Amino acid sequence: MLTNLFKRFWALLVKFFIFILTRLEVNDYYLVLNGNHEHIMKRLHNDEKPFAKPAQKALLNRGN
Repeated sequence: MLTNLFKRFWALLVKFFIFILTRLEVNDYYLVLNGNHEHIMKRLHNDEKPFAKPAQKALLNRGN
């Protein structure tokens, strides 16, 4: 019973972290698409955490 409870708790924890990571990628992507130039430049020049992959692709395609 304790093992089953732990498995359920672990599954919920994993789903929560996957949800959080997914939201961070989506937020970066929409930040780039909506063109918040000030925040983008601050992120690029201050060596903060890098943009998520979809956001990096959108940044590259933005100039074309």
